[in-house]
Amino acid sequence: MHNILDWVRGAPEQALASLGIALLLALTLSAVSLVRLKSLARQQQRLLAGLQSGDLEKLLTECLGDNKMLWTQLDARRRAEEVLEGKLACSLQRVGLVRYDAVANTGGQQSFSLALLDGAKSGVVLTGLQTRAEMRLYAKTVDNGISPQTLTDEEKQAIGQASVEK
Repeated sequence: MHNILDWVRGAPEQALASLGIALLLALTLSAVSLVRLKSLARQQQRLLAGLQSGDLEKLLTECLGDNKMLWTQLDARRRAEEVLEGKLACSLQRVGLVRYDAVANTGGQQSFSLALLDGAKSGVVLTGLQTRAEMRLYAKTVDNGISPQTLTDEEKQAIGQASVEK
């Protein structure tokens, strides 16, 4: 402490200049702090503007509760979506149709092969053969695009059409 007093008595001009610089620095820092404080106050007012009671903690608690409820609902929707995807895989998704004349000189392409497949390319291929006197209908199973029964070219073509990804 004596050293400082000796310095002030020995060089009052330097001590006064140093004190002035320190005061100017303190005023500058105070002004910057005041500007930042006003900015924070404006942000707080904007944040609390919608609150009736002004209780930020209550608002955050409500938001967290709502968020938890939304996540619970989202999880339930995801589980329901998985169930629906499983059911959808077993539903009719792919269709292929080939029309042709099974008997020469009948015309009109009244015979057909119709492939009805699910997402795993399994199902049935129906073939209707039209002649002048009658109509015959045949059904063959299809598993993963392949049938254990012998297939005609038209049945293979219908399965090929149904197997194409769309």
